[in-house]
Amino acid sequence: MSYLGNTPENYSFASGFDSYNGDSTTTDFILTRRIAGANDVIAIIENVIQDPISAYTIAINASGTSTITFTSAPPSGTNNIVVRYNYERLVAYNLVTDAQLQAGSVTESKLAAGSVTNTKLGSGAVTGDKLGTGSVSGNNINYGGIVISGNIMGASSISGNNIGTNAVSGNNIGVGAVSGNNIDVGAVSGNNIGLNAVTGNTLASSIIRANNIVPATITGNLIAVGTITANLLTANAVSGNNIGYYAVGSNNMSFTGVTAANYGGSSSVPTISVDGAGRITYAANVSISSSAIPTMDVKTTGTSATWTIPSGVTKVRVTVVAGGGNGAGPGAETGGGGGGGGTAIKVLTGLTPGNTLLYTVGGAGATSQVASGTQTITTVSATGGSAGSSSVGGAGGVGSNGDLNFKGNGGGGGDFEGNGSTCGNGGGSFFGGGAPGTAGNVAGLASGNYGGGGGGGRTSGGAGSAGVIIFEY
Repeated sequence: MSYLGNTPENYSFASGFDSYNGDSTTTDFILTRRIAGANDVIAIIENVIQDPISAYTIAINASGTSTITFTSAPPSGTNNIVVRYNYERLVAYNLVTDAQLQAGSVTESKLAAGSVTNTKLGSGAVTGDKLGTGSVSGNNINYGGIVISGNIMGASSISGNNIGTNAVSGNNIGVGAVSGNNIDVGAVSGNNIGLNAVTGNTLASSIIRANNIVPATITGNLIAVGTITANLLTANAVSGNNIGYYAVGSNNMSFTGVTAANYGGSSSVPTISVDGAGRITYAANVSISSSAIPTMDVKTTGTSATWTIPSGVTKVRVTVVAGGGNGAGPGAETGGGGGGGGTAIKVLTGLTPGNTLLYTVGGAGATSQVASGTQTITTVSATGGSAGSSSVGGAGGVGSNGDLNFKGNGGGGGDFEGNGSTCGNGGGSFFGGGAPGTAGNVAGLASGNYGGGGGGGRTSGGAGSAGVIIFEY
């Protein structure tokens, strides 16, 4: 008859019995011979033969020795326990090791249901085999020393187990292979995991890592914090789960074609598309047209008034125009025109929304300016045009501290020709000419443009126009 395993060993008994001292406590005694059953010996306690059916059992240990276990502890005494062997010679067989098994010698068809249990598997016992449906179930994997690696796993091959750290690694895991398990930290790592391979499990932190995971692989699980990390995830790989905070982190998600970049800025706005899974699938910048019309805030009156920098605004262009001078007044033979107000234009940068600037709009012949409030700047100002005098026009004002500074035009002088005399024109500003001079014995005209000088007259001079301040942003 042939046997699965190595060469049998023959034991010759020099003595046909073992004797032990009872202590009323110990029930297990190591035999000097390796035997497999209670009928191979006769057990005698205090000269009374024991019943092999109910009084004791015999089992072979993992180390290869045999132990007799009594149902009740024998009483105390010297050599009051005798175990007599029934045969002079006994044939015994060593445990089968991995090296003694040919490839494919143990197949699924040769294993009875439940033949592979936790107590029969040592560390690394299941390696390099093809695991069929339900082949490893109901075990404490890794906790009991069992590690499963290098296998091709069929449906439900690992189910109903408590799986410890690194217990399942380096496998090709098929559909539904790992299901209904309590899986500990780092238990499933370095595997190629197929469709629906991990389902119906309670997953602890950092369980699934460094795997190649295809679509719909991890479904219907209760997933704890940090469970699925450092994996290569394809589309819809993790779906239909109760996922804890930060459960899916540090993974390579499937490529969506979006370039990593910062989108939007001072000269562009982002346009973004999001798919049904909440992923950004398209992102691009759209330039803001340089021809966009800015917002203008025009101030025509105000002495030490306050202007608040609007929300989102960090730079402003200010145009400061001073008041135009008055034309020559009564008593002049021919009146000279008033000078035009000066202009300064400046772009203020580095502004903080909510801060304030102080501004003053000058009246006829007076200075206009924008100065520091809660926002510190260099004062931007322009002086007013001078008033005209008899036959002589007034000088124009000047701008200062602007990026562009303009001088107002001077007023014109009068031309005396009796009642046909012509008075001087008012000087122009940044916004155009002043009032024209009058002819004859009449009053001068007032200017109609911001900062324009008043016209000269014989009975009275025309008024110069007030200045203006414009904030553009």
